[in-house]
Amino acid sequence: MVPLSGQINTVISYINCVEVGNSTMAKKAKQIDVDPKMCKGCHICIFVCPHGVLKKADVVDNRGFFLPVVADLDACVVCRLCEMECPDFAISVVEE
Repeated sequence: MVPLSGQINTVISYINCVEVGNSTMAKKAKQIDVDPKMCKGCHICIFVCPHGVLKKADVVDNRGFFLPVVADLDACVVCRLCEMECPDFAISVVEE
């Protein structure tokens, strides 16, 4: 069996590029919004992010959850895995 991790990362990297003329530019996120009313702090978004963009908050919210917060917005390539995997639809990625 052949490991697919390298192939998957290549596909994700290519999908998240925009062709401009004869060159290719990587997509960038303008912001990542986590709705604190919808998020239950399951951290699936943190685990699925291939670039470590999100991390667990240092303090609990008023409901007792450690919500995800943006750790490195510049690392985001707008793959939207966090949006797709969030069971509560609490994350939205805003593209530049």
